[in-house]
Amino acid sequence: MQAAQTRRDILAAARRLFVERGYASTTMNHIAEEAGVALQTVYSSVGPKPAIVLGLVDLIDEESGLDELVPLAMAETDPRRVIAWAVRIPYTLLERCGDIMLVLMSAAAVEPEGARALQEGWTRHREGALQAARKLVASGAVRPGLTLDDVHATIALTTWSGQQFQARNGLGWTGPMWERWCVRLLTDALLGGGEPVVLP
Repeated sequence: MQAAQTRRDILAAARRLFVERGYASTTMNHIAEEAGVALQTVYSSVGPKPAIVLGLVDLIDEESGLDELVPLAMAETDPRRVIAWAVRIPYTLLERCGDIMLVLMSAAAVEPEGARALQEGWTRHREGALQAARKLVASGAVRPGLTLDDVHATIALTTWSGQQFQARNGLGWTGPMWERWCVRLLTDALLGGGEPVVLP
């Protein structure tokens, strides 16, 4: 129990420092000092800096509320609401853990383990998109001619956090603007139009 809390404290400290200082400028000593533990405790609880980055991927799952959102999405049967959930989940993830995603992107640029952590995030994102794609295809509402692969790729690529960051930072969109746009785009592309559903 105490070991798990120490690990969480170290990851939280690393998260704060990576956001404030940047990944490359944060040392293991900085992390130990911020967490209020000995340097050896950081290594024994989490591992070296690359392992800390991988630990942040798991922290995203904890803090994003996926354990609450995914069952709601999986219970949905209306194709338009399936799309709404396929957008809401990555939107919520970025709202709650966007700082960690930025850390993963910056770490990916400087070391292989950072790239591996970002790839793990992409793999988990693609798996969620695949679940939504399967539900849509099984509903029979998908536009004629679209395969499961087409639907999967469209959802995964459109809802990935990199695209959200571009919309927010590059276009000045708010999160809700991106969500509405994304839901409309996917509804048109995958279902052939109609009134999109944005979750409350």
